Amino acid sequence: LAGLRGAVADASCSPTASLVLLRALDTLGREAADFVAAELRGRARDAAGTSHGCAVLCHLLERTAGQSATEALVEELVGEPRGGDVAALCCHKYGHLAAMSVMRCGAVRHKGIVADALHGDLHRYARHRFASKVLREALVLAPHNVRGSLARELMSAPGSTTALACHCFGVLLVRAMLQQPRFAKQVRQCLTRGQARLRRDRYGYDLLVELGLEAAGRPPLPATAALGGA
Repeated sequence: LAGLRGAVADASCSPTASLVLLRALDTLGREAADFVAAELRGRARDAAGTSHGCAVLCHLLERTAGQSATEALVEELVGEPRGGDVAALCCHKYGHLAAMSVMRCGAVRHKGIVADALHGDLHRYARHRFASKVLREALVLAPHNVRGSLARELMSAPGSTTALACHCFGVLLVRAMLQQPRFAKQVRQCLTRGQARLRRDRYGYDLLVELGLEAAGRPPLPATAALGGA
């Protein structure tokens, strides 16, 4: 790795050189992780914005999240003073994968920062192609109080849970809340009240069948939700 000193940030974004970094992280352990993390400092956002660079970041996070060099890199990626950019990271084609790795493996503080960034416009992010995936991780892996805050906001308006269940990305969040014992009862009650609407929607109907609230067998109707992001 010594030959890559000063060039790791560029190498991480290369289709071929990034494979060398991934192999080094697998075989050389902490020594390689500290070196790569230190070399990526100042360029974390650049790496997260490319498919290969993001793969290196995610691999680093998932293998060495507790190491000081990696935590410093995550702080640069999602911490202050660039915290206002975290929502944009969650909406990015590749950046959202790094945000998901933070939610899976990062420190409690960093998980909280990512989740808080989505609070600003939660229902829009719940329907976004990429941000919804980060939000789903947050509903399962964020700190206990943060999970509760997110779920309450998603269910706060009358009919909001049913509306999410009728969206191709939103329904994934409804399923995530159903898997949480403290939310499942309320979510199920909301869906029961919205059965008439759910029956007319492809995603809603499938969810009703999964929950045993509707018999399987009839052809699903066309979905009411758009397939696009944002």
